[in-house]
Amino acid sequence: MFKFHIKPLIKAKGYKANTQFLRTRFGFSPYNSATLMKGDARAFTLDNLETMCINLNCTPNDLINYIPDPNFKLPPGHELHKITKSDSLWNPIEHLKMMAPEDLDEINQYIVDYKKKKANPEG
Repeated sequence: MFKFHIKPLIKAKGYKANTQFLRTRFGFSPYNSATLMKGDARAFTLDNLETMCINLNCTPNDLINYIPDPNFKLPPGHELHKITKSDSLWNPIEHLKMMAPEDLDEINQYIVDYKKKKANPEG
């Protein structure tokens, strides 16, 4: 079964994960916002999916969670295993708030170096 995994992603990006965020940021209706936040949406347009991916800088795989059917076992190595996400919410912003300035400088330098490496993988 596929479910939307939007709330953890929004929180990890440092936004307040609530229906108001979806309504104001993406123009979704109150009903669609509520079902998306719960992960219960069953119908979603590709336009809406694209809007969310563009605004959250992510891929559809980041927004969708595959929950294996307990009555059917996927073979090891199946591609759907890659989009099975844990239910835990990870919020890097909260971790960063508690860090010492010198640690934040080190993390910032890592991010700068990482972005350079991603921009120029050969160099």
